[in-house]
Amino acid sequence: MAGPTPARISIVKSGDTSIVSFQSNTLIDQVLVTEIEQQLLQHVGESHEPAIVLNFEEVSRASSTMIGVLFRLSQAVKRKAGKVRMAGLNEHLQAAVEVTNLHKLIQTFATIDDALATM
Repeated sequence: MAGPTPARISIVKSGDTSIVSFQSNTLIDQVLVTEIEQQLLQHVGESHEPAIVLNFEEVSRASSTMIGVLFRLSQAVKRKAGKVRMAGLNEHLQAAVEVTNLHKLIQTFATIDDALATM
């Protein structure tokens, strides 16, 4: 019998804002990305008015599937009148965010502190 899904994200509160960090430096594996999506959407579902900063400082690569997860996360947060930001993206991830126009839905910042200042 399979056990519970391991945590793929860690969440630390800073005031009313959740800082979400990823437990893997590559967000490519389909199973991993699906588990991340489930955990992110569960967190949003449990929040009245979610305020989330996604910490990408340790992430080197992400798949197009992960970009899709971020679009869906943005929509879920918007439905609950919340805010979501991304911080610490490397050049490769920043380029992917811009090519897909994700930056028009989720603002990006160089640091977590910069993102927190907008919440």
